[in-house]
Amino acid sequence: MRLFNKQHPVWFVKCMRRIKKLKPETFFEEYLGMKYSDPRSYSEFKKKLSNLQFIEGQAVCGIQNVKRILLSDSIQVNQLYLALKCNSEQNPNEAAINELIALAKRQLIEIHVLSSGMITKISGSADHEGVCADVTILPARDGVTLQMLVLGDAHIPHRCAALPKQFRRMLLPNKIQHILCTGNLCTKEQFDFLKSLASDVHVVKGDFDEDSDNQETKVVTVGQFRIGLCHGHQLVPWGDFQVIEMLRRKLNVDIMITGNTHKLETYEREGIYYINPGSITGAFTPLEPNVTPSFVLLDVQQAIVTIYIYKLINDEVKVEKTQYKKT
Repeated sequence: MRLFNKQHPVWFVKCMRRIKKLKPETFFEEYLGMKYSDPRSYSEFKKKLSNLQFIEGQAVCGIQNVKRILLSDSIQVNQLYLALKCNSEQNPNEAAINELIALAKRQLIEIHVLSSGMITKISGSADHEGVCADVTILPARDGVTLQMLVLGDAHIPHRCAALPKQFRRMLLPNKIQHILCTGNLCTKEQFDFLKSLASDVHVVKGDFDEDSDNQETKVVTVGQFRIGLCHGHQLVPWGDFQVIEMLRRKLNVDIMITGNTHKLETYEREGIYYINPGSITGAFTPLEPNVTPSFVLLDVQQAIVTIYIYKLINDEVKVEKTQYKKT
């Protein structure tokens, strides 16, 4: 089987030795359909392609809206971007993406998509064994959704030096509309970082936010939902449902968000949704030295909230999805 032809794109090549035998003009013009111009571009592309790490992401099903997702400016990619890029000067082009989708339809590769904007794995069949993407992105925005980033207990710099790099490169300006933080940012620099992501930022006071003037509880209305926010160190016993529910009733909210325990929790009970985003940095606690970094993204569409749960496990971002419908 030929490794390079119109039916088999170059980013699924298992053996890179064949690349070195091709003349640059042949490689670009015959196999990529591009005009060869800059020798440095070709050399750079060979180097990048040869160094691709075939890393598998989280497997979920469906290929709907793949083209829109791949072309979306909200996509944050590693190997996939290099593969579709073709050389150091060009962005992923529509022809390459069409070919990728055609391969998926013929079941030569698998594209795993979560919801309408999150690619988590692209893998090859038996004829294309290389997994060519390590991709986790925020869901693509449309005109009617409101996205909220929910995070807390960063404890920077006292317990952690910075946000995990895997999370940091996902969180870009103008991708979300609202940020809800359970507190313990600890420094003004961390608050300024959140303000660079979205103009509407709500932070409550944590037990390590000594110089903060933030309120201890807050109610935010987004779309049809009233959302309560509290760090949770004031609620004793910590993390106890009955105590959290008493505060929820007092605030009269549909979604109750608390933190403090550094333990990720999302669940629905009697028509109310409860969220603890955990610690976005994985900061330790006196009771738990090994905390999994996590945060939550809420995608609000009318009376439905889609909840995306992000966890950093063994240096890989894992994503789970659930929904809550207001009754």
